[in-house]
Amino acid sequence: MHFSIFSIVVLLSQVALAKTIVRTVYGRAADITVMEKLVKMTDLTEIVRIIESHKVKIYKVAPDKPSDEEATFNFLPAPPIGQLPDLIPKIADVDSGSALFTTRDGVQGAATNIILLASDAKPMTLLHEFIHHLIEVQNHAETEKITKAQLESESILRRFNFKTRKVMMDNSLLISKQWRDEIKVVSEEYTSTINSSQGSIGAEEVATETVMLKLLIKQKSPHLDLVRAEKGINNYAT
Repeated sequence: MHFSIFSIVVLLSQVALAKTIVRTVYGRAADITVMEKLVKMTDLTEIVRIIESHKVKIYKVAPDKPSDEEATFNFLPAPPIGQLPDLIPKIADVDSGSALFTTRDGVQGAATNIILLASDAKPMTLLHEFIHHLIEVQNHAETEKITKAQLESESILRRFNFKTRKVMMDNSLLISKQWRDEIKVVSEEYTSTINSSQGSIGAEEVATETVMLKLLIKQKSPHLDLVRAEKGINNYAT
């Protein structure tokens, strides 16, 4: 088969432009092509350097289950609590082997997005959170909407719980049409908001975990950990 110089250039350009895209059923999408390089690398310090070059800062959190083994990410700095006090409650949410991604809007004074990583976490956990960062920075307006909807749903849930607890303690309240109507309204509001906010968050977790696993398998990554993979699938896809 004969190729002209022009056709070869076009073919190479098409290959160079090929991108790996993650998409969620709620319409959020991001270019995660950089992940194809990261999943093949073995030097964790270099992986961290590349990730942080994409405007994200990574801090280590001490695992809640200490081990005698050297923690994988022990070389990372601890979060600067004095500069970012809003990180304190978020640090408490990081268990052994886990991580937490928070946007710059969620951390007062932060110039970049932040990943809080348990020092004994698997590299797969860091890669998963980095995909969240890539999605967030390319869909920032949608992130703000989702965060607002989530706060609204939590507020409505508190009202719903208050109403239902009152009724459980005193069934005679159901005699009142006003009480029945109020419970009906607040339950419908909660159903509506949880479908838009919680549903989109869950969908993004599944999409993130799925595309990461596909890349790890496709690239025969040294970071593919079947125990972590099973945990991720169970957490995000059920």
